[in-house]
Amino acid sequence: MLILSRQNRESVVIEGADGLHRLLKVTVLEINGANVKLGFEVDPDARIHCAEVPQRSRRLLRERRVADNALI
Repeated sequence: MLILSRQNRESVVIEGADGLHRLLKVTVLEINGANVKLGFEVDPDARIHCAEVPQRSRRLLRERRVADNALI
């Protein structure tokens, strides 16, 4: 695990192995006591979810697939 310290409005960028494509940019938007608000910039097809709620994420994914199949 890589651990980085960032201040308000600072970002971390994750690039692809080729160093040409940005996969993810995370920006600290607000720090309020123990709470930190983060902004994520990724490809529109990427899914981002909190690790603490995997069941909810899986349910939403299933619902999205059902909705997509209904359009076919």
